[in-house]
Amino acid sequence: MYRVDAAGEFTVYVEGMGVATGAAFDVEGNLYVGDRSGTIFKINPERQIFVHATLEPSVAAYHLAVNAAGTLFVTAPSLSSNDAIWAIEPNGDTRAWYRGLGRPQGLAISSQGDIFLAACLHGRRGLVRVTPRARPLWCWPATIWWALPFLRSAPPSWPPMTPFMMWTWEWKG
Repeated sequence: MYRVDAAGEFTVYVEGMGVATGAAFDVEGNLYVGDRSGTIFKINPERQIFVHATLEPSVAAYHLAVNAAGTLFVTAPSLSSNDAIWAIEPNGDTRAWYRGLGRPQGLAISSQGDIFLAACLHGRRGLVRVTPRARPLWCWPATIWWALPFLRSAPPSWPPMTPFMMWTWEWKG
C-alpha cells in the first residue's frame, strides 16, 4: 500500500499483504485491507500488520467500510447470486450480516447505519440499500443512476423509508 501526500509524492505505507483489493480506515486510524485470498488485514497507526479476519476468497475485489461503532462491513463478490455482506467486529468476530446479493460491489455506510452498494437483487442490478433494523432492501436500476447527471431538474431526494420499493425518475430531455 502506498501513501500519497498533498504534493502528490508516493511512499510505501505498508507491504507484504498479498493482492490488496480494498481498503478502509476506522476512526482510530486503523487501516483495513482485503487480500483476494480471503484475509482481511488490520494495520494499526504504527503500521503493524495483523490478520483481522478470514473470509472466502473473492473472484474480484473486497469492498470495505467501517461504521461509527467500529464494525467493518465487507463484500466479496463471487460467481454466486447469494453473496453476503460480512460484519467483522473490532475483536475480529465475523458473521454474515446479510446474504442474498449477486456480485455486491462498492460499499458505503450512511450516518444512520444503512449500507448502500451496487448489486443484483431479485434479478435486477442497481443500487441496493440494506438497513440495520429490519433490513428492508431497495433496488434502483443502475441506468437511472447513470442518467441523473443529465436530468434538467435537480436530482431527486432519497425516497421515503418503505421496504421493497422500486423508484424511477422520468427523463427530462
